Amino acid sequence: EKSSSPGRSSSERGRGRKGRDESEGRRGSGRGSARSQSKDPKEGKGRRPSRLKEKDEVKDGQDSSEAKAKKTGKDQSEEMQVSEDVLDAFVEELFKLYSATRDNRGRPLLNNPGVRRFLKDFSLGPSGGSQKDLKKVITQADVLYDEEIERQSNTHFLYELSKGEATRGLCFKAFMLLFRKVTMGCSCREMSRRWFSKYAFMADEATATNVASSMYNDLN
Repeated sequence: EKSSSPGRSSSERGRGRKGRDESEGRRGSGRGSARSQSKDPKEGKGRRPSRLKEKDEVKDGQDSSEAKAKKTGKDQSEEMQVSEDVLDAFVEELFKLYSATRDNRGRPLLNNPGVRRFLKDFSLGPSGGSQKDLKKVITQADVLYDEEIERQSNTHFLYELSKGEATRGLCFKAFMLLFRKVTMGCSCREMSRRWFSKYAFMADEATATNVASSMYNDLN
C-alpha cells in the first residue's frame, strides 16, 4: 500500500504540472495577444507621418504643376508665331507713333530724339536690361543716325523726299537700315516678335496697329 501511494501521487503531480503549464501557456498567449492589440494604436500613430508625407508630396506636385503651367504660358508667349509681314507692320506702326515730324505730304519722319526714345523703350526687350547696355545702344544709335541722315540727304530722290525734307528726320526705309544695325540682345526681328507677343494679349484684336498702340501707351 505504501509503494502504490507514492506512485499515484507522482502521477498526479505530473498531471498537475502539465495542467499548470497549459494554463500558463494560455495566459502567456493571452498576454501576447493583449500586447499585440496594444501596439495597434502605436502603429496607427506611426502611419500618421506617412499620411503627412503623402500630403506634402501631393502639395509639392501641385506646386510643381502650377510652376510648369506658368512656365509653359510664358514660353508660349515668347514663342508666339507671327508672320514677318505682321512684324514689319508692327515696327512701322511704332515708327509712326514715335515720329514727331512730317514731310510735306504728311509722312512721318523720325529725328534723332525720336530714335533715342524708340530705342530706349524697344532695345532692351520686355525683360529689361541694365543702364549700361542701354547707354551702349543710345551711343551706337547716335552714330548710326548721323550716318543714315547723311545718306538719306545725299540720295533724297530715292526716298521721294526733297533735300530739305530729308534733313528733318529719317523716313521709315532709312530708319530700318539703322534699326537692323543696332546691337541688341537678339536680332531686331526676334526683339520685335517678343514685344508683339507681350502686347498681343492686351489688345482687343492682335493687329499690328492695335498691338503697337498698346505697347506705346503702356511705355509712354
